[in-house]
Amino acid sequence: MGERELILALAATIFFSTISLSVNRYFLETNELMWKNEYDYYAVGLGQRIIEEAKTRRFDLNSPPLYNFESPYGMNCANGENYPNFNDVDDYGHYGHNDNLHLIFNTPLGEFRLRIYVHYVDKNNIDTPVYYRTYHKRMVVVVKNENLSAPIILKHVFSYIENN
Repeated sequence: MGERELILALAATIFFSTISLSVNRYFLETNELMWKNEYDYYAVGLGQRIIEEAKTRRFDLNSPPLYNFESPYGMNCANGENYPNFNDVDDYGHYGHNDNLHLIFNTPLGEFRLRIYVHYVDKNNIDTPVYYRTYHKRMVVVVKNENLSAPIILKHVFSYIENN
């Protein structure tokens, strides 16, 4: 084999090695992205499960009529109620003596921690909790897992429509 053929063989080997490394890196990055998406989808699914579950509950135990409560948010979990046996949306946000409900789901993808907040909101500004009773409650579900790059946050507004 001549010098020219040796240089061509060496160049081809380097070329194919570079392509092989690039393809392997692409597959690894794609695989990592697929796993990240799997965790994101699973976290969204768990959070959405809580929201959908809460949609099956009444807006408020005492609705109608609207009236003032003594507590600042006007919501307290009734004695003896435990998750998932709540009877109204409030119970998801004020569980026992805590200000919010904490849930832990052990799944094939690991442990997912959920924290649920429920607050009254004004119809003109649904992003800010208010300290008086309104016809609207906002639920915020925060889902955390060690493999998520950031917590997943889902929000939903429940509205009470009075039947006249």
